[in-house]
Amino acid sequence: MHGEPTATMEGIKYSDDSAEDFGKIIRGRSLESPAHSLRRRILSVDYEDEEEPGDYAGEPAMPETPKELHFWARRLADLWLISALALQLYTYLLQRSIPFGTKPRNRLDVYLPRKKWRRRGPCPVVIYVTGGCWTIGYKAWGALFGRRLSQRGVLVFCLDYRNFPQGSCMDMLQDINTGITWVLANLHLYGGDPEEVFLVGQSAGGHLTSLALLAQALQHEEASSPSSSSLASSNKEAVEMTEEERKSTRRPIPEINTKPPTPTTVLGGSPTWDPRHLKGFVGVSGAYNLVTLSDHLHKRGLYRNLFASIMTGPKGTPMLAELSPSLVADTQLTPAAAAMLPPMLILHGDADKSVPIENAREYILALYKAGIPQSKCILKEYVGKTHTQPIIEDPMRGGRDEMMDEVLKMVKGGRECVNVQFAMMPSVLIDVATWICPF
Repeated sequence: MHGEPTATMEGIKYSDDSAEDFGKIIRGRSLESPAHSLRRRILSVDYEDEEEPGDYAGEPAMPETPKELHFWARRLADLWLISALALQLYTYLLQRSIPFGTKPRNRLDVYLPRKKWRRRGPCPVVIYVTGGCWTIGYKAWGALFGRRLSQRGVLVFCLDYRNFPQGSCMDMLQDINTGITWVLANLHLYGGDPEEVFLVGQSAGGHLTSLALLAQALQHEEASSPSSSSLASSNKEAVEMTEEERKSTRRPIPEINTKPPTPTTVLGGSPTWDPRHLKGFVGVSGAYNLVTLSDHLHKRGLYRNLFASIMTGPKGTPMLAELSPSLVADTQLTPAAAAMLPPMLILHGDADKSVPIENAREYILALYKAGIPQSKCILKEYVGKTHTQPIIEDPMRGGRDEMMDEVLKMVKGGRECVNVQFAMMPSVLIDVATWICPF
């Protein structure tokens, strides 16, 4: 049974989960934006009844105004009114700039699903951390992603964090850990399901969330190990524990800990939260080896000395290796700590010029080396995709949104999802933007 059409910022969208139902709805018609549909209806109006201009007081008639322009002027007012109304209605499902900590930019946006989803019970939760080259990130960069996920019944929290020079990588990690802890403690107030929490990070956000996840697992494993002998006895069987066993070993959601990390604390693990509360992680176009990436970014304009200033440790000295998820996984991740990690999906385009895909391949191999089975840690390579296409250009172009499909597939427990979206602007403009995009 088809759901009712709803007005969104992209146009008319049907709220069914099934792509097959959506296909039945549009069968026999071409996908066109509301603006194109409006123009088609306008041009089909019969103009014969329009009054022709004539001579008045012997003066020659004024030049005739083009009929198409005349009707566009009358109809555009209605179009703007509809767009403004749709935007105003959507704002009731968006709660902006909710504070989650005491530091600057400790704010998050909440994208609420419609009531029809919330009536079915607690909604799955996605915590999204945006990218921005550690310098220009902002929570609103995830607005399109958050809105479209919420339209599919997912409760989305988009975290903000300090950027350089307002803060170093350690400050960013502290902000993200604080935000995740806050969400875990408060998601029930927004109708979220504490058993269905997923973490998604893109670009710099993929780097920070990956590192935070590894640090929390190592930290909890270290705290739960009574001695080094028990640590040595850990083996691959610990990694392959079932989801029920994972849940049974996790601890209650802790209070937010704002104490600064000590020299003995794993980098990126403060404040603490239990990674076993997450049901899945998705990294999109993430940076995982900062050592090799430093030379590459230097050639693209992010110079080594600036990059080193961003990636400083607690004492203010550059720590590129210690802040690289690939190297942390390769040198520190034990089977017992790996067992605390949720299923991981790494998405990366093979035409990414900002973070070459070798960065993602190396990270996956390091996770496999730590004992994580391939069924629990998957790399999906997007052929011909750049750094920003999965998160920006593709959703705006319309048609199938592959990244959205992958995230929803994980959220919905492996069920295949196919999302078809209306185009937000002509493809030629998106092609030009992709060509000049510095990322």
